[in-house]
Amino acid sequence: MNIVIGANGLVGLYLVAKLLNEGEEVTCLVRSQVVADELHLALQIKMKVNLATLAKIKYVHANILDYPKLEECFGKDDHIYHLAALVSFNEQDKTLLFETNIEGTANVVNAALEKKVKVLAYISSVAALGRQNNQTIVTEDHDFIHHNKNSNYAISKYYAELEVWRGKEEGLNIVVVNPTIILGYAIKGQSSASIFTKVKNKFKFTSDGVNGFVAAEDVANCLYLLVTKKIFNHRFILNGENMSYSKLFSLIANEMNLNFSRYLLKRWMKWPAIILAKIWSLITQKTPFISAEIIETALANNQYSNAKITAAIAYDFMPIEKAVKNTVNIMS
Repeated sequence: MNIVIGANGLVGLYLVAKLLNEGEEVTCLVRSQVVADELHLALQIKMKVNLATLAKIKYVHANILDYPKLEECFGKDDHIYHLAALVSFNEQDKTLLFETNIEGTANVVNAALEKKVKVLAYISSVAALGRQNNQTIVTEDHDFIHHNKNSNYAISKYYAELEVWRGKEEGLNIVVVNPTIILGYAIKGQSSASIFTKVKNKFKFTSDGVNGFVAAEDVANCLYLLVTKKIFNHRFILNGENMSYSKLFSLIANEMNLNFSRYLLKRWMKWPAIILAKIWSLITQKTPFISAEIIETALANNQYSNAKITAAIAYDFMPIEKAVKNTVNIMS
């Protein structure tokens, strides 16, 4: 049995569709019936999974912070896909980030060990890898470096991944992938899927900063292939292309047939933008639209290698232009 935790998230939607299309049995751990209904509808309408196949999904209400429930759900023949995580770059979410990403992952690992599951596949993040001064391309060998520029999200994913490696030391077969920024359709536009919403709403700022981007479909496919080929106890960066944010935003705007001017973000704009965002937040009672962590990420030059995963499974990543096109088509 394949158990997907975080099935309603950005990658979860694509992974469940992939598993079902491969004829696999799938149990989705979801927080409520409302979430199950949203996922079911998105699989049918957005992922084009037919009704007969959808009928094979089993939904179980569970929370990764509820250890007894997790233990009750797992079995020794299971493949566990742990995709559930909180992504936030707002300081006010620090406690929730650590609770969800670290404590929740520890619970999943402990329940998997207790039930002696076949394999635990985990989506980490390139945020859990180190970035060294004057580096060119980040690989899986870059160790995390503790410094004050690390986001709370990065710290939470680093320690969460350590929990998974602890599971390996205690006997689990594990698969760990570290995707770059994931592009795809999300049910509620959460996580990095919000990039498309921002462009659609004519967000006025962009950046010449560079990052890695990967299609959600590729992340799901790589996870599935690594598990089925039994390539255990390694970490793999999943990256389609390294690209500037300005180029990515232009690709999305063009695909949406939008034509509007954007301002190039400069470092001197950081603190004025943060102050304006906090004032806007106080007035609207909404989360600030930008933070110091988001600005630092947008201005950085982070590039990533996918050589290890392509060598391991000979995977051909989707061009980012195609990933953008596919996502916009699903959104429409």
